[in-house]
Amino acid sequence: MDNFTNDIEEITYSDLLRSFQEFVTVFFHSLLHQRALYPSPTFDVVTRFNVVLYQNRHPGVRDYINELVNQIIDHVSQGTVSRISFVILSTLETPLERYVIDVSQFPRVSKGEQEYIIDDLNFTWNELQQQYRAVLVRLATISPSFGKLPPYCTFTAMLETQHDDPALWNYESPWTLASRQDMKGKNRELTYQGQPQVWAVKSRPIRRVDAGLFSFSVWLEEGKSKDKLPS
Repeated sequence: MDNFTNDIEEITYSDLLRSFQEFVTVFFHSLLHQRALYPSPTFDVVTRFNVVLYQNRHPGVRDYINELVNQIIDHVSQGTVSRISFVILSTLETPLERYVIDVSQFPRVSKGEQEYIIDDLNFTWNELQQQYRAVLVRLATISPSFGKLPPYCTFTAMLETQHDDPALWNYESPWTLASRQDMKGKNRELTYQGQPQVWAVKSRPIRRVDAGLFSFSVWLEEGKSKDKLPS
């Protein structure tokens, strides 16, 4: 995974998607390390967006994350995604933490127009990468306050669609989010193999990226089951 760079002034929506793809990949690897989903010795120290981070070195893990993010970005590029979620599950497949990237402000751009130069951007490449960096630094700074997770947790990723579309996507996981209407209250509902799993949500803001049409917010939602874990 190489740092995305572009020294020219002409920026296309496709360029922005590629930079966002690198950010999501780095963000997922950071969660794997900071939430101890894999042993610390399995991570390499890398530099991305001018910040020191950790990336899992196991080829299988890296390939899985890359393929996962490729599929996510494919859906994002179609303009159908409202939220990207990285969900940490206990050994009983109970959701403990859900890290949300809200991309509902991203525009819907047809494939044929994604290579057109964007004329009205209000940020530079350097400013965008600085904001990516700020999210990752903020996550690293506050993640110790999230508390320890039980051993042998797993993870999955999910997408929530735009425009109140009930169709939802998940990557090799039986978990799906409930309807948009169900998600407006304080309780969120997940379904597992068709059975509802209600969890009270406690939210923690992480950081917002302010980049005009490419703005997004990142936060953590903690499930009710996490409160029952030993401190």
